[in-house]
Amino acid sequence: MSSLMYILKRSFINEMKGLKKRKAALIGYILLFAFVILILVSSFLMPSGIITQQENDLFIGIIAAILLFYAFYSFQSAIEKGSSFFRASDVNMAFNAPIKTGDLLIYGFIKSLASVLTVVFVAFCQIPNLKNNFAIQNSGIFFLVAGFLLYLISMPILGMMIYSFASRSEKNKDLCKRILYAVMVLITAYALFCLVKEGKVSALFSKGLAHPVFRYIPIMGWALQVISTAVLGVSGMTYVYLALLVLTVIVSLKLLYSMDQDFYEDVLLATQYNEELIQARRQNRMGETRGKLKKIDYTFRKEGAKVIYEKSILDRRKKGFFFLDITSLSTIGVTLAVTFFSGMQSIYYPLFFGVYMMTVFAANDRWSRELGNHYIYLIPESDYKKLFYATLGEHFKNLTDAVILFAIAGFLLKADFQIVIAAIFCYVSFGAMNLYYEVLSRKVFGNKHSSGLKMLRRLLMLFIAFLPGIIILVYVSITTGSSLLGMLCIILWNLLVSALFFYFGGKIFREIELD
Repeated sequence: MSSLMYILKRSFINEMKGLKKRKAALIGYILLFAFVILILVSSFLMPSGIITQQENDLFIGIIAAILLFYAFYSFQSAIEKGSSFFRASDVNMAFNAPIKTGDLLIYGFIKSLASVLTVVFVAFCQIPNLKNNFAIQNSGIFFLVAGFLLYLISMPILGMMIYSFASRSEKNKDLCKRILYAVMVLITAYALFCLVKEGKVSALFSKGLAHPVFRYIPIMGWALQVISTAVLGVSGMTYVYLALLVLTVIVSLKLLYSMDQDFYEDVLLATQYNEELIQARRQNRMGETRGKLKKIDYTFRKEGAKVIYEKSILDRRKKGFFFLDITSLSTIGVTLAVTFFSGMQSIYYPLFFGVYMMTVFAANDRWSRELGNHYIYLIPESDYKKLFYATLGEHFKNLTDAVILFAIAGFLLKADFQIVIAAIFCYVSFGAMNLYYEVLSRKVFGNKHSSGLKMLRRLLMLFIAFLPGIIILVYVSITTGSSLLGMLCIILWNLLVSALFFYFGGKIFREIELD
């Protein structure tokens, strides 16, 4: 075990030393630390229910839905592919060493904590949003984060134990599948029954998934009870459920450690699957569907930099979705659902929440994949012309998303036609700022940092860029009484900032070493 701990310690020390040479990464970490402090302070200082104050059962039901979905996904993946803490480099090095399997499990578990903490941090950043809509108590913020953290830690461990049982025979695998699907069907059926009975979509969560029986399901129920402290307040049972979660993690690790089983073959498939996901994320392919590509008989008709745009359109046609992909459907669906549940009657709510969702998914743009193709550097056109045509498809994608989103939102909110059109172009202008910030960020910082750090850095920097435009929007709308004029002002601001990002990031094609 000492050799494995030495590797972890040495890796951490080398990473810290590397920051001295990578000034851009150091700036990113400093900004990230400042962002953490800002979120931490605002989480405790800001009052609850600024926008609206939803009932506590709705909050509990939404959290239950998230925990159930994560458990179902984790267990289903564990039954089919197994659960793994490891990377391909661990398989190639540590698995061949004469090290006890229990020590390897602890080593993999410690390494996996980094990704878990990243997810928890992203969830922590949502606390201000939660306080805007629910009566979140300051005393419960710690338990909200702790419950979520312990739940995320426990799922891979339980998944590995389930796979250990299911992999012994096809009969065991079928049994695990049937139990898992039966439980999910019963829960879904009850939630839909509450929806039909109450006649309200919110009842799906507040009446169905917030039922007290779900709070007593081992592990998931305990985590739900701890997280619910955020709105219900701290009680003596909160500490009991928190202790049960901690005990579950410790006992599960102890059992896996003491079993000393030959799990190498069990985790190989899951490790390979995880590596494929990591590569897809690095190559910006997370939003694409798998499967065969369409065979399209097509002849290129454009010349010069326009070929880049023509190729991007052809790639979309091969996938069968054209300008719509999974990220588009997720952004539109989640934004409309949150708008509906919030009860807000302003077009600004779907606009800014949609921009937030778009910012989260911004790293998945297809244009960045073109930087890995050598031909784009050899096209005898200006850098700015190549950058424009490389990103033109993303502008049309944002326009398509905006038309669908605000056509539905405008109908539900009974908004004026002019406001809907302004919201569409406002969304597209935010998309342009997102897009050209990514270009500038890639030129300045490179593309070698983790996706988590890049996402957090993007959220922070774009928040700074968005803020003046939002202030202008609010000021103009209040002083003139015209929301339309306020939207036109923020569109102009976004276009100005986008033009600056475009100008300073336009030389990226002269730096082929970035990829």
